[in-house]
Amino acid sequence: MPIYKAIDNFLSAYPNETDFWEIVNKNLTQKVLAENPALNSVEINLEVLPTNRLPYDRASIVSIA
Repeated sequence: MPIYKAIDNFLSAYPNETDFWEIVNKNLTQKVLAENPALNSVEINLEVLPTNRLPYDRASIVSIA
């Protein structure tokens, strides 16, 4: 499965909707690296759009080597 599809599946099926986006990003980055042994490092920039409850942009960058 292509990495982009695995990321889409991960985000669509993420089990804990109360996790902060930084935790989601950390878990996603670890999963991508674990499932792709040919990669020796991964950096994911996760951006979250504003909502009515949190009306500002949010983002985090996680790098794992």
